[in-house]
Amino acid sequence: MLNKPEALRIFCTAAETLQFNEAAVRLGVAAPIVSRTIRRLERELGEILFQRNTRQIKLTRYGEYFYPLARQWLSDGEALFQAAQTPLQGEMRGVVRVALPRFIQNEALLQAVLSRLDDYPDIVLDWRVSEAHVNIVDAQIDVGIRISSMPDNRLVVRPIMPMGAQVVAAPSLLAQWGEPKDLHDLQQRFPLSGLINPHTGRMWQWQFADGAAFLPKNPRFITANAEAEVAAALGGRVFAHLADHLAMPYIKRGELVPVLNRYKAEPWQLYVYRPSATLLPARVKLVFDILADILRKEFL
Repeated sequence: MLNKPEALRIFCTAAETLQFNEAAVRLGVAAPIVSRTIRRLERELGEILFQRNTRQIKLTRYGEYFYPLARQWLSDGEALFQAAQTPLQGEMRGVVRVALPRFIQNEALLQAVLSRLDDYPDIVLDWRVSEAHVNIVDAQIDVGIRISSMPDNRLVVRPIMPMGAQVVAAPSLLAQWGEPKDLHDLQQRFPLSGLINPHTGRMWQWQFADGAAFLPKNPRFITANAEAEVAAALGGRVFAHLADHLAMPYIKRGELVPVLNRYKAEPWQLYVYRPSATLLPARVKLVFDILADILRKEFL
């Protein structure tokens, strides 16, 4: 059965943007939901609402007639619910569960989010930091951050930027050792860090976009903890192969310097996600937008 209020909300947003993809972004739903809902609404009405071709979308005459009626219906319904709403039913009250990987700057990220939520004291933030790939359904996750090669198509995704990995060193270490000529020179002659895969107990390879890869030959620092590897690089002990989200804040401040940029690793995507939901609580949308905005400012 057609959810008529939601269908009218989607139709009005699509009529305002005249772009189904843009309407999906504004509504925070997957793009196919917009197209599918419009088709069902047209079948329900027995009228075509949009003329579509490969270049543009525009309202039909019936669509132009129907649009102000739909907007008025939605406005009247919203006024009715606002009048009946009690404080306990407020959209900005309740739990928002957030899942994210272990960033170096997690503490600063959390502080920035909490600062932006100062005006919403009734939002309870459930902040879950883990290296595990969380099952968003079982864990009832509302909003999350991931770095992966391919976002789950069941999610609504806000891309932030590609995230690869790069070789970095402290300025003091570069002044002492100079810059390697190539990867072979780096592997053979320079002090490197070794990061242990906790699942296998073996050292991760340093992998690069052109297919090249190697294990540090004589590592000067070994750890299974990414934060410790960053600390060793910052302390001028080793050249390290760090994921962008770990290295970039320090590169921006000049505390680490990229080395052999032509050998950067194949990038993955950093993105904020939430489960696809037709009716989204405003508090979840707020936290979703806040996280995306903070991450863009941090990394772009």
